[in-house]
Amino acid sequence: MRVSWSQEGVEQMFEVYDASGLCDKTLYEERGGEPDGIMLHTTDGRSSQDWLQGGSRRAGKPASSDFLIARSGKIIRIVPRGQMSYHAGVCRDARGVDTEGRTSRRLIGIEVENADTAGEIPTPQQHAAAAGLVLAAAAFYKWSPLIMYGHYGLAHPMGRRSDPHAWNWGYMMWLMAHAHESISLFGANPF
Repeated sequence: MRVSWSQEGVEQMFEVYDASGLCDKTLYEERGGEPDGIMLHTTDGRSSQDWLQGGSRRAGKPASSDFLIARSGKIIRIVPRGQMSYHAGVCRDARGVDTEGRTSRRLIGIEVENADTAGEIPTPQQHAAAAGLVLAAAAFYKWSPLIMYGHYGLAHPMGRRSDPHAWNWGYMMWLMAHAHESISLFGANPF
């Protein structure tokens, strides 16, 4: 699937590459319903695709994500469609502390590849790709209002996570506001 939109007359196009066939089957399960929002993460490292598709389990820290956005803006599907990735961990929401995966089931996980502790900052291409991916999800699921969290916003206990590190929410919102009327999807929607 490709996501295409115009920003100030400049065409933005992002391909979604499906690498879900490479993911360790213990890192996802049936979602069991439609998600109602997005949770954004940063990876704090490189070789993120391998980590999210099996390396985390091999290291004894199983975690995954629905999508990964590379430094170039390339979007990679990590787990198969309709499946829930284990990306949120222990979280808190209106119903209390979630230790059973309710948050991962409810929110699509998007990882942005970024070496946080090395001082990296997410690229403009990653912000644009995330904006396009979020708009594609909102169009597909007919989300209104759009629900979006940073991992730090729901992680429990408070302060357990600080990602997405150095994410410019204002810039992403500006991109989304200027793109929402001109977005087009080509091929199968990734959701």
